Amino acid sequence: MNIRVLLLIMTLAAAAWPCAREQKQEPECTPLFIKATFYPTCSLSRYDYNIDINRRELRAYIELRRGGIQGEPVRDARVQVNGNAIEYNETENDYRRRILLENAPDFPRDITIEIKRSDGCRIRESFTFPGWVEMASPQPQIITADKDIAVNWTFSSLPFPLQLHIYDYSQRRSLLHKRLEPSQATLLPRESIPAGAVLRIWITADWFFKKYLSGKDVVRGSEINVMPWSQVFVRTRSRETGP
Repeated sequence: MNIRVLLLIMTLAAAAWPCAREQKQEPECTPLFIKATFYPTCSLSRYDYNIDINRRELRAYIELRRGGIQGEPVRDARVQVNGNAIEYNETENDYRRRILLENAPDFPRDITIEIKRSDGCRIRESFTFPGWVEMASPQPQIITADKDIAVNWTFSSLPFPLQLHIYDYSQRRSLLHKRLEPSQATLLPRESIPAGAVLRIWITADWFFKKYLSGKDVVRGSEINVMPWSQVFVRTRSRETGP
């Protein structure tokens, strides 16, 4: 073999050897158990004070544990959802934040979660969930308790079954809880509407969007859940007895 060719081969091999060593020295990550829950939320104003009208939020709750569901909580990761930093909550041992969607022209259905650990390991997951639901009526207001209350809603995309909840804060009791078909508006009968009460009326999807995660850095059973919901508060006053 030509001596020059032999020297060239030896030089290239020597140059490649440090690169191979660097590749082998990449950090080995302890797999994480991940449980991420997202609530796409449309919340109308509180009571009759016109606070947070048409407030749209993506509420994020992300639990990270080392090695499994019973492992130690991971407190020092950098967690982002759609580019928004999610801070660790020492009381609840998870990462949580209400991401306010102030200027969103539409109802976003894409979520990207990114996790960067202190050891340099990274996890990134993107997915699309079915859609949002938003209360259309009643609007936040004071209502005279002398007629039925109509409850209606709209969907951002494809319709889906719902659970309707109506709660009386004054008496601390549930007035209604039932399953509804996507296009089925409903009424809260006049007879069951208490006077002088604050009512919380909310609807939730009759399902969880669920996505299981996999990969060498993720513990089997790790999951993402999404449940859209919407709420409104109304105050009722005494029934009118006539002129």
